[in-house]
Amino acid sequence: KYKKLFSSKRSKVEKSFFPMLGGLKTRAVDETIISVCDAIENDVRTEANNKGISVHQFKPIEAKSQVVAGEMFYIKLQINNDQFIHIKIWYLPWQQSTQLLGVQWNKSLADQIEYFE
Repeated sequence: KYKKLFSSKRSKVEKSFFPMLGGLKTRAVDETIISVCDAIENDVRTEANNKGISVHQFKPIEAKSQVVAGEMFYIKLQINNDQFIHIKIWYLPWQQSTQLLGVQWNKSLADQIEYFE
């Protein structure tokens, strides 16, 4: 029974109730995504300022998540009219902890969100 839940031959119902750990999964830009973006906005603006990049917007466009010890979020943010970045956030809701782990600069709207260090 245990092997069936975590095998690749699971039904659609099983997959919806028991997501595979470790893989990136598309996630809606919901209140949690907006909240974690708000929590790290100053960190991103500081890094942008250090690189000479102006940030006129801070709008989450798309998100993916990964279940780890907590949840890892990979989020596409619009920072100017035609300028985007991808950010990586580690979120531990039971500790009310949000940590910016990485930023990929110079992204476009068409760039897919992928795992990065």
